[in-house]
Amino acid sequence: MIELFSHRRPDYFKAAPLGIHSLPGHFRKMEKELERKILDSTLENEEIETNPVEAGDILAADALFRALVVQRSRAYVKKSQEQHASTAHAIFPKREPPRVVDFNLKKTYGRLLTIIEQAFNKKNRSFRSQSITLSRTTKAQTLVSTP
Repeated sequence: MIELFSHRRPDYFKAAPLGIHSLPGHFRKMEKELERKILDSTLENEEIETNPVEAGDILAADALFRALVVQRSRAYVKKSQEQHASTAHAIFPKREPPRVVDFNLKKTYGRLLTIIEQAFNKKNRSFRSQSITLSRTTKAQTLVSTP
């Protein structure tokens, strides 16, 4: 995803404060650090396995990761306020328990599912034989099948 805004320029983050002159080189360095940690731990228990905690530690220590990833969870905000000894405390709305909503798949999509099933049951499984169009009404989307 970094490529979306770096336009595949390896030196996109060369300016301060990051000073990363080669993105591929930066990621290779992170991979080698993770591999080193894995190899150190495999000598102890002979099993090669990527530990998510170790990978998380490497990412958390990475300046690029910290600059790009935005944390907005409640726990993060509360912890951040404690660390910075902030006098103001964020007020979050009270969470309501989830509500179960009745949903009937056949009632909602039954006609569409029937058309698809019929199309696949035919010898010629092409959708060309039956054109499907959706027309918008003021109350809901309805499926209209035209021969």
